[in-house]
Amino acid sequence: MTSDGVLGQAHRALAGGDIERGSALLRRALMAAPDHAPALYLMGRAELQRGGAAGLAADFLTRSVMALNRGLVEALAGEVFLALGLALRSSGNSGGARAYRRSLLFDPANTQARFNLSNAALDDRNPVAAARLCRQTVIARPDWADGWNNLGRAMIDENRSVRAAISDSDPARDFAGAALRRALVLSPAHRFAANNLGVSHKRLDRVPDAIRQFTHAVCLEPTSVAAQANLGRNLLMSGDLERGWRALEFEKRQTGFTPASGGFSVPVWDGAPIPDGELLIWSEEKVGDDILFAGLLTDLARLAGRLRLLAPPRLVALFRRSLPATISVTPYDGKHAPDCDMSQVRAGYLLEFVGRFVRHSPADFPPPNPYLLVDDALAEPYRAARIPGEMRVGVAWHSINSLIGDYKSQRLADWAEILTIPGLRFYSLQYGDNSAELDEVERATGIRVETPAGIDQMQDLESFAALVSSMDLVISIPNTTAHVAGAIGTPCWVMLPTGPGLSWFWFQESERTVWYRDMSLFRQVEVGVWAPVVKRVARALSQFKG
Repeated sequence: MTSDGVLGQAHRALAGGDIERGSALLRRALMAAPDHAPALYLMGRAELQRGGAAGLAADFLTRSVMALNRGLVEALAGEVFLALGLALRSSGNSGGARAYRRSLLFDPANTQARFNLSNAALDDRNPVAAARLCRQTVIARPDWADGWNNLGRAMIDENRSVRAAISDSDPARDFAGAALRRALVLSPAHRFAANNLGVSHKRLDRVPDAIRQFTHAVCLEPTSVAAQANLGRNLLMSGDLERGWRALEFEKRQTGFTPASGGFSVPVWDGAPIPDGELLIWSEEKVGDDILFAGLLTDLARLAGRLRLLAPPRLVALFRRSLPATISVTPYDGKHAPDCDMSQVRAGYLLEFVGRFVRHSPADFPPPNPYLLVDDALAEPYRAARIPGEMRVGVAWHSINSLIGDYKSQRLADWAEILTIPGLRFYSLQYGDNSAELDEVERATGIRVETPAGIDQMQDLESFAALVSSMDLVISIPNTTAHVAGAIGTPCWVMLPTGPGLSWFWFQESERTVWYRDMSLFRQVEVGVWAPVVKRVARALSQFKG
């Protein structure tokens, strides 16, 4: 029997005049919980009722008051630490999580503190801890939509829904989606749950469902940058370019296209021809994307008398050599004013979004051709070093992209079926220090993937492009290496992820891409499962070699 049940019996016994039975029941309750304020209070009442020693009654009642005060203090302390955590988190201070934990020490039943602690865990990229806290929250408050939304968001981040999709196609196994749908049942206008459910659909490669859900999220909150951007990327991926561009650039249209710290200010271009002035286009230091979208600049230049491109310094030489004379290329670091005369600039736009003016539908893409030219003087030593009859294959397998790099990346050791095809010579085109992985592969397979000396793939893009041009074939994940190979016309096979790691510009389903002529795409079928893709590439490589 619970202590509350014992107290109820004791209270009834005292009310009926059975002081001894009542006192005995209360002693049992106090043995289990010596500081239980209601039991101490009733013991004091029992002593007064008995007419015994007043001091004993006073002792019990005093202890009851002290227990009540202690409970009030603990509850107040819990609320104080909860408020402190909110203040610290709002100011960007990392001490918010510690304050929430102190709040729970004083008041373990405070679901708001537990909920806030789950938010802090998500901020700290600890989705496992966040999901655990969220489960505790929804158990305590099953009717709280915010708790279910947080649980769904945490499950997305810890990939529970992805693993469920791989192991079982039953939609009920989509745990993240189930939690988010529960949130929307409880609160149909919950804008965060609506957007997160769209993310869950995208991560399971359900693009039509994602588009419907992000559209709903935008209807709930038209000014949501996250929902608009998510909607835009998925519309673009589906081939709906007109609506996709408009949604994707929503944030820029709200805040202005001119970089806040870029050192210049120009009117935003509306797409109208500029025959008597200069059109300014600038990038935001996304090298792979910059190379991809540079393929649109020749078409774009036809809409202006002159076009000036502000490009990352490491791309300037490559772009200057390759782009038409009507396009001026100026170094730009994104922080300081560009060193050029901008007096003739009439309007400007961000390179990432210029496609909206020249690519309104997939039918607007012309047959692609290489558009970047390597420095022959840099490429000649690599070409001259070829062994007669050899076939060179460059490989790149890893991405450091903070958002989707893990979904795109693979272990080179898992490419053994590719690397052990005889008669091929493999070269690492992977940036960074990869010596440990290369040694591991050599120990396991006996194959040494060579690393050309003196190449900095991240900074010396001129030399890197020259090296790539000396390859007979490049096999890569979708990173900068793939874009360099595609833009200069080196045959390239790209192993594409599905679901969360797939960028919109790879579109869906096709084995070819509208961006690059000599590129083939090998797509994942199941999210996170690379082995079948590697097997298809190995089979194709055996035929390619033959």
